[in-house]
This record gives sequence, C-alpha cells and structure tokens, in this order.
Amino acid sequence: TDLRSGKFDQSGSNEGAKEWAAIYGENFFLGVCDSSEPGIYNGGGKHYSAYIRSGTAPMTALSHRWKCALYFGSGPKDISSLGKWSAVVSDSPTVKVILGVLDDQIAKMTTLIEQQRGRLARLDGQDWAAVYIHTRIAQNKLRSACDAAGRGEFDITSDALAEIQAALEGRAGDISVSEWGAVLSGIASGYPFLVNNQVAYFWSRPEQGAGLISIYDRQNKREFLNIEPASALFWQASVKKDKGGKNYTSAGSACKVDVGKGNLKFTWGGSLGVQAEARLAPEESLLRLRLTATTESIDEGILNVTFPIVTGITPITAEGTGDVVLDTQAIGDLVQSPLVSGVPVEINYPAGMQFTALQGHNTGLYFADEDPDANSKSMKWSPDSVSGALIFTINRTVLGWGGTEIVKKYASPGDAVIGPFSGDWYDAAQLYRRWALTAPWTAKGPIHSRADIPKWLSDASYWTMGHLDNTEDINTLIETCAFLGPGIIHAYNYYISPQQDNLLPEVWPPRIGSEGFKKVVDGFHARGMRIVPYINGFV
Repeated sequence: TDLRSGKFDQSGSNEGAKEWAAIYGENFFLGVCDSSEPGIYNGGGKHYSAYIRSGTAPMTALSHRWKCALYFGSGPKDISSLGKWSAVVSDSPTVKVILGVLDDQIAKMTTLIEQQRGRLARLDGQDWAAVYIHTRIAQNKLRSACDAAGRGEFDITSDALAEIQAALEGRAGDISVSEWGAVLSGIASGYPFLVNNQVAYFWSRPEQGAGLISIYDRQNKREFLNIEPASALFWQASVKKDKGGKNYTSAGSACKVDVGKGNLKFTWGGSLGVQAEARLAPEESLLRLRLTATTESIDEGILNVTFPIVTGITPITAEGTGDVVLDTQAIGDLVQSPLVSGVPVEINYPAGMQFTALQGHNTGLYFADEDPDANSKSMKWSPDSVSGALIFTINRTVLGWGGTEIVKKYASPGDAVIGPFSGDWYDAAQLYRRWALTAPWTAKGPIHSRADIPKWLSDASYWTMGHLDNTEDINTLIETCAFLGPGIIHAYNYYISPQQDNLLPEVWPPRIGSEGFKKVVDGFHARGMRIVPYINGFV
C-alpha cells in the first residue's frame, strides 16, 4: 500500500492505506485507487483468504455510495505508475474539446441575434412584432444548440442552428395583423400575439397548445419568460367520471386561433371543449384573460380548472436573490422568491386578496383575479429547479359537487389579469385597488359614507380584544376608552366554558354572573363603547 509493503504471511492482519493499495507478483499487478477505504487483508482468517479491497460498508446499511478505480499491470514496475494514476483519477483534469466549425457557427448566430436585437429599437408596429418573435425564438434555439453541443448531441445542435438561421432570415413564415388603435393582434410565423406600445405577449403555435411564451415590457426592455414553446402551458382541468377521473391540459393539444381587434380567441375541441380569450387595451400593459370549459361526455363533470398557467418566469434580480413575492393573505407579507428558498408560495382565497406579484429592482410581474363572486381559489408560485424559473398558477375549485347534478360547464366570472408594472408592493396594490373599488363588497363607497353601515361602527376610534371576566382587564379597557375615545371591544372569556368557547351552543351564564355582566356592558355602552362577542366559528 502507499503506507506499507510486504508479503502475504497469513497473519490475519489488515493493512490500511491512504490513497491506493496493490497486490502483485512477477508477472501480474492489480491495484485500487480513488476508493473510499483501500487496503489489503493478509489472509489466515477463519473465513477469508487474502484479498485486496477498495473499501468497506457498514453491515446495517441498505445502500452505500461506492467508488473505485482498478489498475491492471504486469508486475512490480507498475507500483510507481499506480501512484501517479491515483493522483490523476482522484483529481481528474478538465478536458476541453474544441470543435472549430461548430464554435464558429454558434458565434455567428450569436452575432446575428445581437444585430436583430439592435434593430428592434428602430422598428415599430408589425415589423417590430415580426422581428421580436424571430429574435426570441432564435435565442431559445441558440440555448438549445449550446446545451446539445455540451452533451455531444451534434445532430440536434446542427438542426437548432438551421432553425436559428431560418428564423433570423424570416423563412419561418409571414405575419397577419389586425389593428385596433395602438393594439396589434395577429399571428407572426405561426405565433399568436398581442402588442401595444407598452407591452408584447406571444403564445406558442396553435399546434403546440398555445401557451404563453413571452411577456415583454417594451418600456423597460425586459423579457419575463424563458420557456421552450412546446413546453408552455396555458390551462389544465380535472373532471370526475364515475369513481375515477381524468386530466386535460393545453400542452400539446392543438387549438384554433381567431384574431380579433385587440383580442385573440383560442379554441380546443374534444370531450372537454375549452375556449380562452385574451384582450389587450391600447393604453394598458395588463393582459386580460377569460376561459370557458364544457364537458361533452354525459357522465363527466368538472372538478377544478387551473387558469392561467404561466411557466418559465425568470428571476428579476441576479439568480432571484433580491426577488420577493407579494403574499396577500391576512395582512400581507413580502417573502423570498421560491427560486431561492425552494419553498412554494401559496395564497388561498378568500383568506386574503385576489392578487399577487413578483418584484425586484423597482419592477415586477403582476397577477390578479378580478372575480366579483369571490370564489374559492389558490394562487401559487412554484420553483422549477431544473430550468431555474418560476411557475405561476391559479387553481379554481368548481363548486356544486354537493348537489344532485354534476357540473358540466365552467366560465370565468371575471378577468384573470397579468402584466408588468413599475414599483413595489404598493404599486401592485394600486393596480388591484382600481378594480377592488368596483367589486360588490366595496361598490357602495367608503364605509364612513354608507347608509347601511351604523355610525358606531364606521366612527369607532379603534377595535381591541378585551377579556370580560375580571376587574383588572375591565378597568384597563375603561382606561383605554378614556384615552382614545369610544371604540369596539372584541370580547373574550365572558363565556362559561374554561377554554375558547368550546361548549357551543352553551355560553351562559357569564363567568362574572348575569347581573355583573349586564352591569359591565351597560357601563361600556354609557361610554359610547360597543361589545362584539367572540363566537367560536367551528361547531
């Protein structure tokens, strides 16, 4: 071994090593290196003859990570060679293969793409849309070409380079456009799009399933998505059938696209018919989406619909380290991007609000669901560690399974909204506020001006939790009232049960007695206070 040399003497001893071990004779040589625990057993034991080992594993382990390199030689002269190879294989050298012609082609395509990007600043209208999608597709194909070359898949690399050339030369197809003010809607080289002066949205080709592949902020020159068109999703749906079920998805499902003024309509046929509409206004950066799904099979009913699905959302800051997601549950929070934390962010409504955003560097990507019916839904940001991108989904439970009839049709009650914005969480909240003030629960105006809201509620100075079971806490509430003015007491511990009102529906008599409780409440009323009793929400 690298620690000791000798002859087999059948003594039953173990000869350890640091890096390598070998057994040899006049005309043979066998060595081990780059192993976990090399060594020699001298023989002479009850159960084993002499042997060379690359390592040992605990007998209690179900599996063990193992590595070893074997060296075959012809005699004692190979000892020095084994030592050299041990150093080589334990710290393997980096090998760089240079393929001159391929490298030149990749460099040429990279230069052409950069030249196309430079042209965008000088273009407008449908010319800009055509060049942008050609450039975007070329960029994706260049990435695929480089990845394939790194894997040694040169036929894939060659095909990708040919597709780049075709896209940049415009051979991939033509463009058809409908104009509505500053909005262009159409299909460029097979890719549906909606574009105005602020933003551009592109979908994958209809035969690929028409998933969103580009959200480009034209004002800040920022692309938010990076996804292979064939992998992009737009919607998913689950249906119930007898005791089982089935899932449907847009990916790989061919659809038809109708181009209108400022809108696109996507239609998928089959046993689950789906129609999605996308709209863009002339002066807005926000895309508005709606979906309708209908089961054609008699015995199928819709369980849930996930729409929209946006894949390939790239980090805003370097590797997402400065990115935050706006969590709008409860009082709201800013949480680390799932790309950094590895933990999805899920916002369950109606425990919060119907919007969220990814933000960083004073810019962001906004998502909202302008649902006036306040239906249950889950908005989720999930990390894709393979692509280094985020996936955003809104999953919608289709209600009605408690009824006697299965649900055959789902229709969006309002717009799902997507788009870039400038600013932080406050600016995202202002986008949502514009719609929220029109929602049924706020459309009547500010609380202080509404006739159906009592003045004692709208004019209250504060809302506080208070315990109405002892003199000390009651006196504290009286002092608070004297200092802040009349407010509202959310009353706890007045009920007879020793814990949180867990003897429902029995709450009487109060802990301080009926007469004592009446006296306390009357005293607070005399000071202009109101009592709102805590009631257990679980029966």
